[in-house]
Amino acid sequence: MKQKPRIGITGPDHGGLAAWYFTALAILMQGGCPVRITPNRKFDIVKINGLIIGGGADIAPEHYQSVENDFEQPAEEDDSIFLRLLMFIVYPLIYFARRILSTKQANTLDYKRDAFEIGLLKQATERKLPVLGICRGAQIINIYFGGSLHEDISEFYSERPLPRSVFPTKEIFIEENSHLATALKNKHCRVNSLHHQAMKKISEGLWVTAEEDNTIVQAIEHRDYPFMLGVQWHPEYLLLDSRQRQLFFYFVERACNWSLNS
Repeated sequence: MKQKPRIGITGPDHGGLAAWYFTALAILMQGGCPVRITPNRKFDIVKINGLIIGGGADIAPEHYQSVENDFEQPAEEDDSIFLRLLMFIVYPLIYFARRILSTKQANTLDYKRDAFEIGLLKQATERKLPVLGICRGAQIINIYFGGSLHEDISEFYSERPLPRSVFPTKEIFIEENSHLATALKNKHCRVNSLHHQAMKKISEGLWVTAEEDNTIVQAIEHRDYPFMLGVQWHPEYLLLDSRQRQLFFYFVERACNWSLNS
């Protein structure tokens, strides 16, 4: 019997349960085995086949202000009318689940988690593990390699309000010949928005593979790494969208191939 690829998913010590549950579900749906990893809940990186750096609190400015297979490819899915109607029921439920499971903190910075995830990413790159960064996780990838962040992106939305929703309210445009384009099988799609910071200076070695029409970066990939992708949105909350499910499939497939070749 083939062993399922074990996927480490990072998060905070307190809170972050909604993101963990939905990301774990996404991995389970694609045949992987999710493992929760936090600063106080460490897991030997040698025992995982892929790493997801999850979303959450802002990253401390000190980290960036100084810098300016056995998997079978599924048939392409087309979301049915039933699924589209179901979205109007499920997305509000996801919204309330996040509200219920969220932990309010006066200080949104988590220095311990920052240091932990940067160290974990260093270990992952040394082993060439497949890496997927979600929202904060994409920003961690950019910072690790020397990039910086916009601390507040509201200035990019002077003509329209800054959207903040689990609903897919933003349209993004995807670079051809990227992992993201291959995974989503599309050049554009709509995504959700739960961030008020974004990637600014993109570090050397990374390239922008998705943007909004106002130039806010929505995805990055490492040019010379087998698989390292960071997305600014939260695909774990969009599992009714076949393209977002396909993104997780693509990642789990890379983890499976890594384990076979390592």
